[in-house]
Amino acid sequence: MPSEDQIHRECAAWVFAHEALLPQLRWLTHVPNGGKRSRGEAGKMRAMGVRKGVVDWLLPFSSPKGLYRGLAIEIKSQKGALSDEQDEFLQTALADGWLVGVARSLEQFTELVMKWQSDRS
Repeated sequence: MPSEDQIHRECAAWVFAHEALLPQLRWLTHVPNGGKRSRGEAGKMRAMGVRKGVVDWLLPFSSPKGLYRGLAIEIKSQKGALSDEQDEFLQTALADGWLVGVARSLEQFTELVMKWQSDRS
């Protein structure tokens, strides 16, 4: 069972490998909110504007034909659960017209990206 970090690395490798075919992937970015941090580092991150609940991967642009206003993906391991803040972020983005999802594997991640790319509902 892959860890969340392993899934992230697989997703990043897939994004980098497919940028030439899907130029919009250049802007699909990982938001490094998570992970264990010292109190000092956590305070520094908060002071720099990091917010609880922002999901792991964001593509802040409309899909090619405009069906979706953006793409927001949270990566979780098989046993991982959304925090209340992550759930709120995803629900807010969904209400604003974004494609949102939780991916527990590279396959689920790529399915969401391709759904955004092809403007499928």
